[in-house]
Amino acid sequence: MVERQRLAAHLERACAAAPVACGHPGCTLTLPRAEVEAHRAQCVRRPVPCTLCGAALPEADLAVRPSCARLLRAPL
Repeated sequence: MVERQRLAAHLERACAAAPVACGHPGCTLTLPRAEVEAHRAQCVRRPVPCTLCGAALPEADLAVRPSCARLLRAPL
């Protein structure tokens, strides 16, 4: 029983091979714990501040519309 508890704790906190979700809203990737931080830093769903209002928007959305300033100038 103790060994199972130790294994569960290892998998939850320390195991480099344990699957971990990216965690950014909209990203569905699950990677080994050893790779997840590098992915999070480059994830296209990571929040990036808008250049006008500072609101956190997914990086992929800012590639399409660089800031809400563009939206304010866009014709309706």
